[in-house]
Amino acid sequence: MATNDSYPPNVEAIEQRIKSIIFPRRIRIQEFIQRFDLLHHRVVGQQQFVRALNQCGVSLDHDEAKVLFHKYADEKTGGVRYYEFCDNINTVFRITQAEKNPLLEPPPPGCNMVATVDNVLDFPPAGACLPPRFTPRVLPVEKRVQIDDIIRRLALLSRARGIVFKYCYQDFDKLRSGYVSSAIFRRQFPFEAAEGKFTEEEIALLAEYFSREDADVNYNFIHNMIADKATELYLPFATSSYAPRSSNRRWSHEDMEPERKIQDDWDYLVAKYSRADGMFNYEALCDQIDRAFTMADLEKHPLARVNMPGKEIVEPAKRNRIQLLPEEEAQIDRLEQVIRTNIAKTRKAVKPTFQDFDKQRTLDVH
Repeated sequence: MATNDSYPPNVEAIEQRIKSIIFPRRIRIQEFIQRFDLLHHRVVGQQQFVRALNQCGVSLDHDEAKVLFHKYADEKTGGVRYYEFCDNINTVFRITQAEKNPLLEPPPPGCNMVATVDNVLDFPPAGACLPPRFTPRVLPVEKRVQIDDIIRRLALLSRARGIVFKYCYQDFDKLRSGYVSSAIFRRQFPFEAAEGKFTEEEIALLAEYFSREDADVNYNFIHNMIADKATELYLPFATSSYAPRSSNRRWSHEDMEPERKIQDDWDYLVAKYSRADGMFNYEALCDQIDRAFTMADLEKHPLARVNMPGKEIVEPAKRNRIQLLPEEEAQIDRLEQVIRTNIAKTRKAVKPTFQDFDKQRTLDVH
């Protein structure tokens, strides 16, 4: 960049240009400069500083480098305090030293605005503080209206025919810069003038509006405008919130709720174990239940043996509430003894045999 000797470069403008270069490429300048700071003094030489910036893709002339040297100069060594420089440049990605203020609300990347706790700011999108990478040419209002109509028709035709505009030119853009020559833009235009959709004047106007100084056309910018316009053309679907009608009907599955099935038992427990102040004495309930499986103060009786509760105690909790006659119970006991004897002789596991017919593990078989 050529500069005039009477007007030295502005350091803010130089830093803004560096931010505009590193932001779209997501470059961390500090990683390139730290290679020259082997002792981690946070200071590098002037030539090393310029060389690191060149590796990042940032080229500085003599005057621009001199301005940056003067701002970030280290008085003791005469080098460049690159940590301060990197903190200033990295604000395009994030707020530096945010750990010192835990209540700070960070803005989105690409924005230099600072949010405070008392004043909530509306942040622009990422990269809004940077100059745009491409700006269309300035045209009269009549031609701007015509350009909007062309973009709208391009979006409609591209969506109807399933055409991706940028794919028509990517084969001729080897560097993926987003630009092609005006001749290639006209030759690869997806809609021929013979169809009657666009005239030669409209295609030439479109190429002129989205071209830069060397007459190359930014087809990628046109593609983005078509994509934005296509999303606006979609009509929203008619939806309404669901408002169920009130009804006094009861469904049969509502009676399967567990709390309704044991409501009477729960009322009995509340009436029995509730104190005068309305609190439920769950300790007394737990002690009563534990008596079926153990005995109180078992540690004081080391020779005592505790047996499992019989069927008389656990019968109310079983699913099968059928009352058997004494003769039937005696016959079942004899049958269980025969099965127990045969299992002891053959040493066969009975549970896996039943589980082969109980795939869902409901503990029930037919």
